[in-house]
Amino acid sequence: MAVFAPFEPAPRLAVAVSGGADSMALVVLAQAWARARGGESLALVVDHRLRPESGREAERVLGWLERLGIRGRILCADRPPPASGLQAWARKLRYRLLEHACLELGALHLLLAHRQEDQVETVAMRKARGSGPLGLAGIPAERFTPSVRLVRPLLGVPRARILATLKARRVPWLEDPSNRDPRFARTPLRAHPPPERPLLACAAQAAAARSRLEAEAARWCASHARIDPFGWAELDLEAWHRADPELRLLLLSRLCLVVGGREHPPRRRVLAWLLRELERPAPGFRRTAGGCLLEVRGPRLRLFRELRGAKRARAEPVAGGLWWDGRWTIRLKDGPAVPWIGPLDSVPSARLRAALLARARGLGIPREALPGLPALSLEGGIWLSPLAPFRAARLGVRFSFRPCRRLLEAPFRALGSIASRPAQSNC
Repeated sequence: MAVFAPFEPAPRLAVAVSGGADSMALVVLAQAWARARGGESLALVVDHRLRPESGREAERVLGWLERLGIRGRILCADRPPPASGLQAWARKLRYRLLEHACLELGALHLLLAHRQEDQVETVAMRKARGSGPLGLAGIPAERFTPSVRLVRPLLGVPRARILATLKARRVPWLEDPSNRDPRFARTPLRAHPPPERPLLACAAQAAAARSRLEAEAARWCASHARIDPFGWAELDLEAWHRADPELRLLLLSRLCLVVGGREHPPRRRVLAWLLRELERPAPGFRRTAGGCLLEVRGPRLRLFRELRGAKRARAEPVAGGLWWDGRWTIRLKDGPAVPWIGPLDSVPSARLRAALLARARGLGIPREALPGLPALSLEGGIWLSPLAPFRAARLGVRFSFRPCRRLLEAPFRALGSIASRPAQSNC
């Protein structure tokens, strides 16, 4: 845990526990580490409700934890599973439930039990897809979300060592039947494990290359890019064309994440296609990718949030307010009721939309940036948006564009400071 320091006094650690060997070892070790520092670990057991027996298994795990002196909570799926894309749905649900629980419990760190073999499988799958250094670096040991820090302390630990720890401490565990489910892409890899040493060496080499590339990208952005407080970005095309192709790929990937608000960037083949398109962009160049609208205006490449994606965005609770569209934090004083929240272009009143558009022009905000701005309606028909921050502040509401969702990963913290500079847009 020392590599993830610093921690607050009496650290409060949330641990995602499935009942499998990896997570049971993690929660036991985390409890010992936290208690030695005056803190505690809190086990969060997610029941996806995908199997009839899952509820009983979750209760069984909770009983084990109680006997070990570890407090736990079961988080149940609050929506039915989809007909397709089951694994992606389960993963998204799991992280949403875990992050919400961390907010309720006041836990700043969420520990996840990925181990060395998970890293090997990830690198093998990405290598088969032709990933570059960004993908081949594998699973990050640390990542930030708007509400919690994700930490993977066992990422370099093999399963044999984990099992030995459990047996030495006489800790029980469950065998997850989904590990043998043929519907999931990792199942064949687990049946016939790839060679670990060369893949781990590949991941280490790619991670070092990614670190150098990200440091270079942060320096480049500080000189040639701007992330506007109203949720759009632009960069200098002349400097862009002088940059190395792999650097341009990373820049495009990260900027699409910031502006598009998604969990993952566009696929490498989509980014490669965009790079080719931007070599000699025709007048009026416009393309969409990763939830973004990309356009060339004179010597600048500009990225805006695509309206289609913003219309589907949902507001998720975070500490003190809402997290909307993967990009905006909305702080709410005393938790007022919010009957409606959505993209500014979807405000029902045409008169209000016209007034907001006029205000955007006065602030120098491009028309294309409006779909990515949030608007919310309070009780009594009061409409608020980032275009009128002082009015919103009087009612205890504050809007903040937070590009740091994926840019907090070092060394990209530099970009967070760029985005938070005092505004040319008078926000």
